[in-house]
Amino acid sequence: MIEITDYNPQWKNDFDKLKKFYLNNIKGVPLIIEHVGSTSVEELCAKPIIDIVIVHHNMNDFVVIKKCLENLGYCHRGDLGITNREAFKYQGNILFPKHHLYVCLDGILALENQIKFRNYLIKYPQKAKEYGKLKMELAKLHENDINKYCEAKTNFILNVLRKCEFSEEALQEIKEMNRI
Repeated sequence: MIEITDYNPQWKNDFDKLKKFYLNNIKGVPLIIEHVGSTSVEELCAKPIIDIVIVHHNMNDFVVIKKCLENLGYCHRGDLGITNREAFKYQGNILFPKHHLYVCLDGILALENQIKFRNYLIKYPQKAKEYGKLKMELAKLHENDINKYCEAKTNFILNVLRKCEFSEEALQEIKEMNRI
């Protein structure tokens, strides 16, 4: 069942806690840590799971980050179909807020679209409300099929990204990935 809840201000605190943990424990590489997904937009309803991206600058950095994350209790799950975006699942014994963690090469399209989409919704709260309403409706309509739920959001997301001046070529690639 797809769970969508009203915005919770605790999500920002949860992200800050996790960001601090990563910064304190991943040493030796420059990195940026981004809060993405619906939990990063104030007043937007969301699945209550924090989406986090650790951004690195080259593949040598990724090797260091991967080793650090494994030492912290994370299991590498691979790219899950998106090149240069690696997923990790926490299996350690520290009680963390529910989250998805990705490690991503700076400048890839998947990261760029997440950041632009997040920033657009922050800048235009009315559009965020519209997106929230759509998400609630789709969660009810596709309550047991996360793939259909995600697919049904695609046109809304693509329309927002068009306003962010993505090229049609980039939008087609995003549509094919269907993972924003």
